Amino acid sequence: MLFWMVMMILVLVYDEMLSPGDGVLGIDFSGVLNQQMKGLYRCTYVDGGVKKNMAVTQFQAVDARRCFPYWDEPALKALPIHSLQATFKITIDMPSELTALSNMPITDEKLNENIKTVYFEESPIMSTYLVAVVVGVFDHIEETTAYGTKVRVYCPVGKCDKGKFALDVAVKALDIFTR
Repeated sequence: MLFWMVMMILVLVYDEMLSPGDGVLGIDFSGVLNQQMKGLYRCTYVDGGVKKNMAVTQFQAVDARRCFPYWDEPALKALPIHSLQATFKITIDMPSELTALSNMPITDEKLNENIKTVYFEESPIMSTYLVAVVVGVFDHIEETTAYGTKVRVYCPVGKCDKGKFALDVAVKALDIFTR
């Protein structure tokens, strides 16, 4: 196996010819929590004079590759090959006092001492740059639309009054577009 860091290209070389057909490629990987506002990065803010951190994603347009491996060559996405279309099933391990958010609802949470593992529902097929993850300390406010959809706005602790307008607009917009 060869990897050219500058070009971010991975070439797989096998000792023998692979048989035609479907297969599974498993990749172990690790990413870095950076401070460049690209990929998965650390965001710092001050709350009551105390410096706090949260982890946030910014994957547009090709910065998801800073967090995990995937096929992002535009020519590949144009092919009618289902296996190159991606769904995402996010699992996050984090300190138990934190909240994890992603594109999909939480399906399960498990606590092991002071580490919480949060499992999210598998996403529909979507572009990699749309994957979102946020981990931090949050409060939230919520309302339900006329059609029964729960809408939440997450805010820094003690700042939910700042999210009320966004919540009101989101609920009204969903009601209008659901009709």
